[in-house]
Amino acid sequence: MSYDLLVFGTTFVPRCPERFLGWHQSLFEDDSGQDEDPSDTLPENLRSFFDCMRCEYPPMNGQFAADFGAMARLQISTSRPGLIGKLLGPRVTTIDATHRITEYSFFRDAIYLSFAWSVAQEAHARVFNMALLNNLGFFNPQMETPRPLFDRNDFDAFMRG
Repeated sequence: MSYDLLVFGTTFVPRCPERFLGWHQSLFEDDSGQDEDPSDTLPENLRSFFDCMRCEYPPMNGQFAADFGAMARLQISTSRPGLIGKLLGPRVTTIDATHRITEYSFFRDAIYLSFAWSVAQEAHARVFNMALLNNLGFFNPQMETPRPLFDRNDFDAFMRG
């Protein structure tokens, strides 16, 4: 099982909740998704979203696929405060980041992301914010009552509860 999220361009997607859920379901019925690489036909805002997300959550396959060996030995550099930082330089920590590897499915007007549950909370926040920043819709099918968010008003209403 994975933690799945969907971002989508809002121009051609139905806004009626029932029709949206039908559209969402149809994404997986007709094999129109591209599992490997985003096509050059992705709208600019979806492409920009993917380019940002793949840096933090590397793709599982395709042109930008993560090097699993390198992800298991990812080095993160953090600065140290004050005199210690000046004397010793940055602290370098090696971590296993393979849990951040993400499956991306590309559609004409959407990207479906499947995360490991261990990063669900942080991935949700990142995708939510990146969707808002890139003027994309956002959908979390795991919610008890899933509802798509289409624009800033929807995002603001969602945040207010």
